[in-house]
Amino acid sequence: MTLGTIHRALYHTLDIEPNKRLFVEGASTGTGYDCLRSAVSSGLNVVGMVSSEERAARVEAVGGKAVDRKDPQWAQAFTPVPDDPAEWANWEAQGASFVAAAEAAAGGSIDYVVSHAGETAFPRSFQTLGDGGVLTFYGASSGYRFTFMGKQGSSTPSKMFTRAGLRAGQSLLIVYGPGAEDGIVDRVAIEAIEVGCQRGAQIAVLVDTVPQREFVNSLGFGAQVKGVVSLEEIERRLGDDYDPPGPFAEMPNPFTESQAFKEAVRLFSDRTLKPIGSAIAPFLRNTLDKRGLPDVVFDRAGRDGLALATSLVKPNVGKVIYAEELSGQRFTFYAPQVWMRQRRILMPSAEIRGTHLNTAREFAEMQGRIAAGQIDVLPALARPIEDIAEIHQAMWENRHGGANYVVTHALPRMGLKTKDELYRAWALRDAAERGEVITKVETGSAGALR
Repeated sequence: MTLGTIHRALYHTLDIEPNKRLFVEGASTGTGYDCLRSAVSSGLNVVGMVSSEERAARVEAVGGKAVDRKDPQWAQAFTPVPDDPAEWANWEAQGASFVAAAEAAAGGSIDYVVSHAGETAFPRSFQTLGDGGVLTFYGASSGYRFTFMGKQGSSTPSKMFTRAGLRAGQSLLIVYGPGAEDGIVDRVAIEAIEVGCQRGAQIAVLVDTVPQREFVNSLGFGAQVKGVVSLEEIERRLGDDYDPPGPFAEMPNPFTESQAFKEAVRLFSDRTLKPIGSAIAPFLRNTLDKRGLPDVVFDRAGRDGLALATSLVKPNVGKVIYAEELSGQRFTFYAPQVWMRQRRILMPSAEIRGTHLNTAREFAEMQGRIAAGQIDVLPALARPIEDIAEIHQAMWENRHGGANYVVTHALPRMGLKTKDELYRAWALRDAAERGEVITKVETGSAGALR
Protein backbone atom coordinates (compact mmCIF):
# COMPACT_ATOMS: atom_id res chain seq x y z
CA MET A 1 0.00 0.00 0.00
CA THR A 2 2.77 2.46 0.85
CA LEU A 3 4.68 1.65 -2.33
CA GLY A 4 1.48 2.01 -4.36
CA THR A 5 0.92 5.50 -2.94
CA ILE A 6 4.49 6.45 -3.79
CA HIS A 7 4.32 4.88 -7.24
CA ARG A 8 1.42 7.14 -8.16
CA ALA A 9 3.09 10.20 -6.62
CA LEU A 10 6.37 9.72 -8.50
CA TYR A 11 5.44 8.16 -11.82
CA HIS A 12 2.02 9.69 -12.44
CA THR A 13 1.42 12.80 -10.33
CA LEU A 14 4.98 14.16 -10.71
CA ASP A 15 5.88 12.16 -13.84
CA ILE A 16 9.53 12.19 -12.73
CA GLU A 17 12.45 12.32 -15.14
CA PRO A 18 15.95 10.90 -14.53
CA ASN A 19 18.83 13.18 -13.49
CA LYS A 20 16.54 15.67 -11.78
CA ARG A 21 16.53 16.54 -8.08
CA LEU A 22 13.95 15.51 -5.52
CA PHE A 23 13.44 16.45 -1.87
CA VAL A 24 11.36 14.13 0.34
CA GLU A 25 10.15 14.52 3.91
CA GLY A 26 10.47 11.72 6.44
CA ALA A 27 12.87 9.89 4.16
CA SER A 28 13.95 7.09 6.50
CA THR A 29 10.60 5.44 7.30
CA GLY A 30 7.32 4.40 5.69
CA THR A 31 6.24 6.08 2.48
CA GLY A 32 9.16 8.53 2.65
CA TYR A 33 11.64 5.65 2.62
CA ASP A 34 9.82 3.98 -0.28
CA CYS A 35 9.93 7.32 -2.11
CA LEU A 36 13.65 7.74 -1.49
CA ARG A 37 14.55 4.25 -2.68
CA SER A 38 12.26 4.34 -5.72
CA ALA A 39 13.47 7.76 -6.86
CA VAL A 40 17.14 6.81 -6.44
CA SER A 41 16.62 3.63 -8.46
CA SER A 42 14.92 5.72 -11.17
CA GLY A 43 17.97 7.94 -11.60
CA LEU A 44 17.12 11.00 -9.51
CA ASN A 45 19.37 12.85 -7.09
CA VAL A 46 17.41 12.57 -3.87
CA VAL A 47 17.68 14.55 -0.64
CA GLY A 48 15.80 13.20 2.35
CA MET A 49 14.76 15.16 5.41
CA VAL A 50 15.41 13.17 8.60
CA SER A 51 15.40 13.73 12.36
CA SER A 52 18.54 11.95 13.58
CA GLU A 53 22.03 10.80 12.59
CA GLU A 54 20.84 7.20 12.62
CA ARG A 55 18.12 8.00 10.10
CA ALA A 56 20.54 10.02 8.00
CA ALA A 57 22.76 6.94 7.77
CA ARG A 58 19.79 4.86 6.60
CA VAL A 59 19.09 7.39 3.83
CA GLU A 60 22.70 7.52 2.70
CA ALA A 61 23.02 3.73 2.73
CA VAL A 62 20.57 3.49 -0.20
CA GLY A 63 22.09 6.31 -2.25
CA GLY A 64 20.36 9.44 -0.98
CA LYS A 65 21.65 12.55 0.77
CA ALA A 66 20.27 13.63 4.13
CA VAL A 67 19.50 16.91 5.87
CA ASP A 68 18.61 16.79 9.55
CA ARG A 69 15.68 19.01 10.54
CA LYS A 70 16.90 18.86 14.16
CA ASP A 71 20.12 20.70 13.29
CA PRO A 72 20.35 23.63 15.76
CA GLN A 73 20.74 26.23 13.01
CA TRP A 74 17.20 25.60 11.72
CA ALA A 75 15.54 23.33 14.30
CA GLN A 76 13.09 26.10 15.26
CA ALA A 77 12.23 26.99 11.67
CA PHE A 78 9.65 24.27 11.06
CA THR A 79 6.45 26.15 11.80
CA PRO A 80 3.47 27.30 9.75
CA VAL A 81 3.83 30.72 8.20
CA PRO A 82 2.67 33.24 10.86
CA ASP A 83 -0.64 35.08 10.53
CA ASP A 84 0.96 38.49 11.03
CA PRO A 85 2.16 39.89 7.64
CA ALA A 86 4.92 41.78 9.47
CA GLU A 87 6.53 38.41 10.31
CA TRP A 88 6.47 36.86 6.83
CA ALA A 89 9.83 38.16 5.62
CA ASN A 90 11.55 37.02 8.80
CA TRP A 91 9.91 33.59 8.53
CA GLU A 92 11.30 33.18 5.01
CA ALA A 93 14.74 34.34 6.11
CA GLN A 94 14.78 31.73 8.90
CA GLY A 95 14.53 28.98 6.29
CA ALA A 96 17.21 30.27 3.93
CA SER A 97 20.02 28.16 5.41
CA PHE A 98 17.88 25.02 5.26
CA VAL A 99 17.05 25.65 1.60
CA ALA A 100 20.74 26.20 0.86
CA ALA A 101 21.64 22.93 2.61
CA ALA A 102 19.02 20.99 0.63
CA GLU A 103 20.25 22.46 -2.67
CA ALA A 104 23.87 21.73 -1.78
CA ALA A 105 23.02 18.11 -0.98
CA ALA A 106 21.01 17.76 -4.20
CA GLY A 107 23.68 19.38 -6.35
CA GLY A 108 21.47 22.23 -7.48
CA SER A 109 17.93 23.61 -7.53
CA ILE A 110 15.17 21.23 -6.38
CA ASP A 111 12.86 20.07 -9.20
CA TYR A 112 10.44 17.92 -7.20
CA VAL A 113 9.24 17.72 -3.61
CA VAL A 114 7.26 14.89 -2.00
CA SER A 115 5.58 16.05 1.21
CA HIS A 116 3.53 14.07 3.72
CA ALA A 117 4.45 15.29 7.21
CA GLY A 118 1.77 17.97 7.50
CA GLU A 119 1.42 21.64 8.34
CA THR A 120 4.74 22.15 10.16
CA ALA A 121 6.95 20.68 7.40
CA PHE A 122 4.96 21.63 4.28
CA PRO A 123 5.82 25.36 4.11
CA ARG A 124 9.58 24.71 4.41
CA SER A 125 9.43 21.90 1.87
CA PHE A 126 7.66 24.22 -0.55
CA GLN A 127 10.32 26.84 0.12
CA THR A 128 13.02 24.40 -1.05
CA LEU A 129 11.31 24.08 -4.45
CA GLY A 130 13.29 25.67 -7.29
CA ASP A 131 12.04 27.77 -10.20
CA GLY A 132 9.48 25.78 -12.21
CA GLY A 133 9.44 22.99 -9.63
CA VAL A 134 6.50 20.81 -8.59
CA LEU A 135 5.50 19.68 -5.10
CA THR A 136 3.13 16.79 -4.53
CA PHE A 137 1.72 15.80 -1.16
CA TYR A 138 -0.48 13.22 0.50
CA GLY A 139 -1.39 12.98 4.17
CA ALA A 140 -0.85 15.49 6.92
CA SER A 141 0.36 13.87 10.11
CA SER A 142 0.98 17.16 11.93
CA GLY A 143 -2.20 19.00 10.94
CA TYR A 144 -4.38 19.98 7.97
CA ARG A 145 -4.16 23.77 7.72
CA PHE A 146 -1.41 24.33 5.17
CA THR A 147 0.44 27.59 4.67
CA PHE A 148 3.17 28.67 2.27
CA MET A 149 4.87 31.79 0.93
CA GLY A 150 4.42 32.60 -2.75
CA LYS A 151 7.40 32.50 -5.09
CA GLN A 152 8.80 35.13 -7.40
CA GLY A 153 7.61 35.25 -11.00
CA SER A 154 4.63 36.34 -13.08
CA SER A 155 2.90 35.22 -16.25
CA THR A 156 -0.21 36.04 -18.30
CA PRO A 157 -3.72 34.61 -18.18
CA SER A 158 -3.20 33.13 -21.66
CA LYS A 159 -0.03 31.25 -20.71
CA MET A 160 -1.53 30.00 -17.47
CA PHE A 161 -4.69 28.79 -19.23
CA THR A 162 -2.45 26.90 -21.63
CA ARG A 163 -0.61 25.27 -18.70
CA ALA A 164 -3.96 24.34 -17.17
CA GLY A 165 -5.14 22.81 -20.45
CA LEU A 166 -8.28 24.97 -20.57
CA ARG A 167 -10.48 23.75 -23.45
CA ALA A 168 -13.65 24.91 -25.17
CA GLY A 169 -16.73 23.97 -23.18
CA GLN A 170 -14.96 23.76 -19.83
CA SER A 171 -16.19 25.90 -16.96
CA LEU A 172 -14.05 28.76 -15.69
CA LEU A 173 -14.50 30.86 -12.56
CA ILE A 174 -12.64 34.18 -12.60
CA VAL A 175 -12.03 36.11 -9.38
CA TYR A 176 -12.46 39.85 -10.00
CA GLY A 177 -11.70 42.69 -7.61
CA PRO A 178 -8.44 42.38 -5.67
CA GLY A 179 -6.31 45.32 -6.78
CA ALA A 180 -9.04 46.90 -8.92
CA GLU A 181 -8.37 50.49 -10.00
CA ASP A 182 -10.75 52.93 -8.27
CA GLY A 183 -12.45 49.86 -6.85
CA ILE A 184 -14.01 49.10 -10.24
CA VAL A 185 -11.60 48.22 -13.09
CA ASP A 186 -9.62 44.97 -12.62
CA ARG A 187 -7.46 44.79 -15.73
CA VAL A 188 -5.97 41.36 -14.98
CA ALA A 189 -9.42 39.83 -14.55
CA ILE A 190 -10.73 41.55 -17.69
CA GLU A 191 -7.85 40.07 -19.67
CA ALA A 192 -8.61 36.64 -18.21
CA ILE A 193 -12.28 36.96 -19.22
CA GLU A 194 -11.30 37.95 -22.77
CA VAL A 195 -8.90 35.02 -23.14
CA GLY A 196 -11.42 32.61 -21.61
CA CYS A 197 -14.05 33.74 -24.14
CA GLN A 198 -11.59 33.28 -27.02
CA ARG A 199 -10.95 29.70 -25.85
CA GLY A 200 -14.63 28.85 -25.68
CA ALA A 201 -14.85 28.45 -21.90
CA GLN A 202 -18.13 28.81 -20.03
CA ILE A 203 -17.39 31.62 -17.58
CA ALA A 204 -18.69 32.82 -14.24
CA VAL A 205 -17.17 35.87 -12.56
CA LEU A 206 -16.92 36.36 -8.79
CA VAL A 207 -16.69 40.09 -8.00
CA ASP A 208 -16.36 41.91 -4.71
CA THR A 209 -19.03 44.61 -5.07
CA VAL A 210 -22.29 45.39 -6.82
CA PRO A 211 -20.72 48.26 -8.85
CA GLN A 212 -18.08 45.79 -10.09
CA ARG A 213 -20.83 43.39 -11.16
CA GLU A 214 -22.61 46.14 -13.08
CA PHE A 215 -19.35 47.18 -14.74
CA VAL A 216 -18.51 43.61 -15.86
CA ASN A 217 -22.02 43.13 -17.22
CA SER A 218 -21.66 46.39 -19.19
CA LEU A 219 -18.56 45.18 -21.03
CA GLY A 220 -20.57 43.06 -23.46
CA PHE A 221 -18.64 39.80 -23.35
CA GLY A 222 -21.63 37.90 -24.70
CA ALA A 223 -23.20 34.55 -23.97
CA GLN A 224 -20.00 32.85 -22.81
CA VAL A 225 -20.06 34.86 -19.58
CA LYS A 226 -22.90 32.98 -17.94
CA GLY A 227 -23.21 35.14 -14.86
CA VAL A 228 -21.56 37.52 -12.40
CA VAL A 229 -21.82 36.93 -8.65
CA SER A 230 -21.21 39.69 -6.10
CA LEU A 231 -19.76 38.88 -2.67
CA GLU A 232 -21.31 42.10 -1.40
CA GLU A 233 -24.78 40.83 -2.28
CA ILE A 234 -24.20 37.50 -0.57
CA GLU A 235 -23.08 39.26 2.60
CA ARG A 236 -26.06 41.61 2.48
CA ARG A 237 -28.44 38.67 2.15
CA LEU A 238 -26.89 36.37 4.81
CA GLY A 239 -25.56 38.91 7.30
CA ASP A 240 -24.03 37.34 10.39
CA ASP A 241 -24.39 33.84 8.91
CA TYR A 242 -21.69 34.54 6.30
CA ASP A 243 -17.89 34.82 6.35
CA PRO A 244 -16.25 36.34 3.25
CA PRO A 245 -13.36 34.51 1.54
CA GLY A 246 -9.98 35.06 3.12
CA PRO A 247 -7.19 33.17 4.90
CA PHE A 248 -8.19 29.74 6.14
CA ALA A 249 -8.61 30.09 9.90
CA GLU A 250 -6.26 28.37 12.33
CA MET A 251 -7.75 25.00 13.25
CA PRO A 252 -7.99 23.00 16.49
CA ASN A 253 -5.67 20.02 16.64
CA PRO A 254 -7.38 17.26 14.58
CA PHE A 255 -5.70 14.52 16.62
CA THR A 256 -6.45 15.75 20.16
CA GLU A 257 -9.53 17.97 19.60
CA SER A 258 -11.36 16.04 16.90
CA GLN A 259 -14.86 17.37 17.62
CA ALA A 260 -13.73 21.00 17.73
CA PHE A 261 -11.76 20.42 14.54
CA LYS A 262 -14.79 18.96 12.74
CA GLU A 263 -16.88 21.90 13.88
CA ALA A 264 -14.34 24.37 12.49
CA VAL A 265 -14.40 22.59 9.11
CA ARG A 266 -18.22 22.63 9.16
CA LEU A 267 -18.30 26.36 9.88
CA PHE A 268 -16.06 27.11 6.89
CA SER A 269 -18.26 24.95 4.69
CA ASP A 270 -21.55 26.42 5.92
CA ARG A 271 -20.52 30.06 6.21
CA THR A 272 -18.20 30.52 3.21
CA LEU A 273 -18.04 27.59 0.77
CA LYS A 274 -21.74 26.75 0.44
CA PRO A 275 -23.05 30.35 0.15
CA ILE A 276 -20.58 31.21 -2.60
CA GLY A 277 -20.73 27.81 -4.30
CA SER A 278 -24.54 27.83 -4.45
CA ALA A 279 -24.49 31.33 -5.99
CA ILE A 280 -22.04 30.30 -8.71
CA ALA A 281 -23.40 26.83 -9.49
CA PRO A 282 -26.51 27.88 -11.51
CA PHE A 283 -24.29 29.61 -14.05
CA LEU A 284 -21.93 26.65 -14.54
CA ARG A 285 -24.31 23.67 -14.45
CA ASN A 286 -24.70 21.65 -17.63
CA THR A 287 -25.84 18.19 -18.70
CA LEU A 288 -22.49 16.68 -17.70
CA ASP A 289 -22.07 18.55 -14.42
CA LYS A 290 -25.16 18.96 -12.28
CA ARG A 291 -23.19 20.47 -9.39
CA GLY A 292 -21.84 23.42 -11.37
CA LEU A 293 -18.23 23.14 -10.21
CA PRO A 294 -15.58 24.99 -12.25
CA ASP A 295 -12.86 23.08 -14.08
CA VAL A 296 -10.51 26.01 -13.54
CA VAL A 297 -10.48 28.85 -11.01
CA PHE A 298 -8.46 31.93 -11.94
CA ASP A 299 -7.49 33.23 -8.49
CA ARG A 300 -5.69 36.40 -7.56
CA ALA A 301 -2.72 37.83 -5.76
CA GLY A 302 -3.57 40.41 -3.16
CA ARG A 303 -6.12 38.30 -1.31
CA ASP A 304 -5.67 34.80 0.08
CA GLY A 305 -8.74 33.04 -1.28
CA LEU A 306 -6.99 29.73 -1.90
CA ALA A 307 -9.01 27.79 0.69
CA LEU A 308 -12.20 28.74 -1.13
CA ALA A 309 -10.80 28.16 -4.62
CA THR A 310 -9.44 24.70 -3.83
CA SER A 311 -12.78 23.72 -2.30
CA LEU A 312 -14.85 25.01 -5.25
CA VAL A 313 -12.92 23.54 -8.18
CA LYS A 314 -13.76 20.08 -9.54
CA PRO A 315 -12.15 17.13 -7.72
CA ASN A 316 -9.52 15.01 -9.52
CA VAL A 317 -9.30 17.26 -12.60
CA GLY A 318 -9.71 20.78 -11.19
CA LYS A 319 -6.97 23.43 -11.21
CA VAL A 320 -6.55 26.73 -9.39
CA ILE A 321 -4.26 29.08 -11.30
CA TYR A 322 -2.48 32.36 -10.67
CA ALA A 323 -0.80 34.67 -13.19
CA GLU A 324 0.41 37.53 -10.98
CA GLU A 325 3.52 37.98 -8.86
CA LEU A 326 3.07 36.07 -5.60
CA SER A 327 6.33 36.66 -3.74
CA GLY A 328 5.99 38.17 -0.29
CA GLN A 329 2.41 36.88 0.09
CA ARG A 330 1.17 34.04 2.28
CA PHE A 331 -1.44 31.52 1.19
CA THR A 332 -3.50 29.04 3.22
CA PHE A 333 -5.73 26.10 2.39
CA TYR A 334 -7.37 22.99 3.86
CA ALA A 335 -5.07 20.12 2.92
CA PRO A 336 -7.62 17.30 2.30
CA GLN A 337 -9.37 19.37 -0.36
CA VAL A 338 -6.18 19.21 -2.43
CA TRP A 339 -4.62 15.87 -1.49
CA MET A 340 -7.67 13.59 -1.21
CA ARG A 341 -9.43 15.19 -4.17
CA GLN A 342 -6.21 15.45 -6.19
CA ARG A 343 -6.62 19.08 -7.20
CA ARG A 344 -3.76 21.23 -8.50
CA ILE A 345 -2.51 24.74 -7.78
CA LEU A 346 -0.61 26.30 -10.69
CA MET A 347 1.53 29.39 -10.08
CA PRO A 348 3.83 31.18 -12.53
CA SER A 349 7.01 29.58 -11.13
CA ALA A 350 5.81 26.59 -9.08
CA GLU A 351 3.05 24.03 -8.78
CA ILE A 352 1.32 22.00 -6.03
CA ARG A 353 -0.35 18.69 -6.93
CA GLY A 354 -2.47 16.60 -4.61
CA THR A 355 -2.04 12.82 -4.86
CA HIS A 356 -3.85 9.95 -3.18
CA LEU A 357 -3.51 6.14 -3.23
CA ASN A 358 -3.41 4.50 -6.68
CA THR A 359 -5.60 2.81 -9.29
CA ALA A 360 -5.68 -0.88 -10.29
CA ARG A 361 -3.93 -0.02 -13.54
CA GLU A 362 -1.21 1.90 -11.74
CA PHE A 363 -0.80 -1.03 -9.34
CA ALA A 364 -0.24 -3.32 -12.33
CA GLU A 365 2.35 -0.84 -13.66
CA MET A 366 4.05 -0.91 -10.28
CA GLN A 367 4.22 -4.70 -10.40
CA GLY A 368 5.86 -4.39 -13.81
CA ARG A 369 8.52 -2.08 -12.40
CA ILE A 370 9.09 -4.51 -9.53
CA ALA A 371 9.44 -7.42 -11.96
CA ALA A 372 11.90 -5.40 -14.04
CA GLY A 373 14.01 -4.63 -10.96
CA GLN A 374 13.53 -0.86 -11.19
CA ILE A 375 11.87 -0.64 -7.77
CA ASP A 376 11.42 -3.17 -5.00
CA VAL A 377 9.12 -3.85 -2.07
CA LEU A 378 10.61 -3.10 1.31
CA PRO A 379 10.74 -6.32 3.36
CA ALA A 380 8.19 -6.25 6.14
CA LEU A 381 9.01 -6.63 9.82
CA ALA A 382 6.68 -9.27 11.28
CA ARG A 383 5.52 -8.70 14.85
CA PRO A 384 3.00 -10.71 16.92
CA ILE A 385 -0.38 -9.17 17.59
CA GLU A 386 0.51 -8.78 21.27
CA ASP A 387 3.01 -6.06 20.20
CA ILE A 388 0.49 -3.97 18.27
CA ALA A 389 0.16 -1.29 20.97
CA GLU A 390 3.92 -0.73 21.04
CA ILE A 391 4.05 -0.65 17.23
CA HIS A 392 1.38 2.06 17.07
CA GLN A 393 3.02 4.06 19.84
CA ALA A 394 6.39 3.92 18.08
CA MET A 395 4.80 5.17 14.85
CA TRP A 396 2.92 7.92 16.72
CA GLU A 397 6.15 9.11 18.36
CA ASN A 398 8.13 8.82 15.11
CA ARG A 399 10.65 6.36 16.55
CA HIS A 400 9.85 3.35 14.39
CA GLY A 401 12.35 1.83 11.98
CA GLY A 402 12.47 2.00 8.21
CA ALA A 403 10.54 -1.22 7.63
CA ASN A 404 6.83 -1.71 7.15
CA TYR A 405 5.16 -3.66 9.92
CA VAL A 406 3.06 -6.78 9.41
CA VAL A 407 1.12 -7.87 12.48
CA THR A 408 0.68 -11.63 12.59
CA HIS A 409 -2.54 -12.91 14.13
CA ALA A 410 -3.06 -16.67 14.69
CA LEU A 411 -0.13 -17.57 12.45
CA PRO A 412 1.68 -20.62 13.85
CA ARG A 413 4.91 -19.74 12.03
CA MET A 414 6.29 -17.47 9.32
CA GLY A 415 6.94 -18.47 5.71
CA LEU A 416 3.56 -20.06 4.96
CA LYS A 417 2.52 -19.73 1.33
CA THR A 418 -0.82 -21.51 0.90
CA LYS A 419 -4.03 -22.31 2.75
CA ASP A 420 -3.06 -25.99 2.99
CA GLU A 421 0.31 -25.11 4.54
CA LEU A 422 -1.52 -22.97 7.11
CA TYR A 423 -3.92 -25.78 8.00
CA ARG A 424 -1.06 -28.25 8.42
CA ALA A 425 0.90 -25.83 10.58
CA TRP A 426 -2.13 -25.24 12.79
CA ALA A 427 -2.65 -28.98 13.21
CA LEU A 428 1.01 -29.56 14.08
CA ARG A 429 0.95 -26.74 16.62
CA ASP A 430 -2.26 -27.90 18.27
CA ALA A 431 -1.08 -31.50 18.40
CA ALA A 432 2.24 -30.48 19.92
CA GLU A 433 0.41 -28.52 22.60
CA ARG A 434 -1.60 -31.66 23.43
CA GLY A 435 1.50 -33.85 23.37
CA GLU A 436 0.18 -35.97 20.48
CA VAL A 437 2.26 -37.77 17.85
CA ILE A 438 1.34 -36.96 14.26
CA THR A 439 1.91 -39.08 11.20
CA LYS A 440 1.54 -37.48 7.81
CA VAL A 441 -0.42 -39.33 5.13
CA GLU A 442 -0.03 -37.99 1.61
CA THR A 443 -3.25 -37.86 -0.40
CA GLY A 444 -2.54 -36.31 -3.75
CA SER A 445 -0.97 -32.88 -3.96
CA ALA A 446 -2.72 -31.33 -0.95
CA GLY A 447 -1.85 -33.85 1.77
CA ALA A 448 -3.65 -34.58 5.01
CA LEU A 449 -2.82 -34.98 8.67
CA ARG A 450 -3.74 -37.72 11.15
